[in-house]
Amino acid sequence: MLDYTKTIESLGLPRIIPNTNQYRSNPNDVTSRFDNVFWFGDFNFRLDVKRAVIDELLDSNSQENLCSILHYDELTRKLQEGSVFKGFKEAEICFPPTYKFDVGCDVYDSSSKKRTPSYTDRIIYKNRHKDDILVVKYGSCSSIKTSDHRPVYCFCQVKIRPGKDNIPLCAGQFDRDIYIEGIKRRFPRNASQCSSLNQKNSTICSVS
Repeated sequence: MLDYTKTIESLGLPRIIPNTNQYRSNPNDVTSRFDNVFWFGDFNFRLDVKRAVIDELLDSNSQENLCSILHYDELTRKLQEGSVFKGFKEAEICFPPTYKFDVGCDVYDSSSKKRTPSYTDRIIYKNRHKDDILVVKYGSCSSIKTSDHRPVYCFCQVKIRPGKDNIPLCAGQFDRDIYIEGIKRRFPRNASQCSSLNQKNSTICSVS
C-alpha cells in the first residue's frame, strides 16, 4: 500500500501535458487526471488463510468454492474498504489462483515453503464516467507454464471521448519531419502494391 501511495503522488508526467480535469483532479493522485485508467501487474496481495484451507477448496473445482476463496483475498477486501486503489474496480474473478506454481506444471508450490496459492497478478480499472469501461472477459492463461505465475488478461470495451486539440501528440514528442519521411518511404511500396492490384494481366488469367 505504501508503494501505491508513493506512485500516485510522485509519478511524473511530461509538463507539456495539460490537466484535462483541472477542476476535479487531485494533485496527490495522478490517476484523477484521466477519463479511464487501467492498473495491472503483480500487486503481491495474498490469500490470508492457511494453505490447507485453499487446497481443500481447490480440490472440489467448483465455482462456488472459488467465491469462497475470494473471501480470504486481501486486495478484494482493500478495494471494498477503499483503503487502497481508491475508485478502482475489478471484474469478477472466475479462475483459480495464479500463483505460486511449480514451473512447467499445474502443481502449486511443492517446495519446503509451500506458499498459499494466491491471486497476486491483477487488472483493475477506474473510469470517470459510468459505463465507459465494459469488461468482456477476465481470465488467466493456464496453458502458459514457463513461470511460477499464470498470466492474467482482460478484454474490455472502452468508450473513447473526444479530446482537446491543445493536447500534444505523443506527450509532445511527436516529430512532424520524421512522420513525413515515414510517409514518403511507405509511398513507393504502397504504389507498387496498388499497381499490381490494378493490372489486368497475370500469370494465371487475362482479362480483356
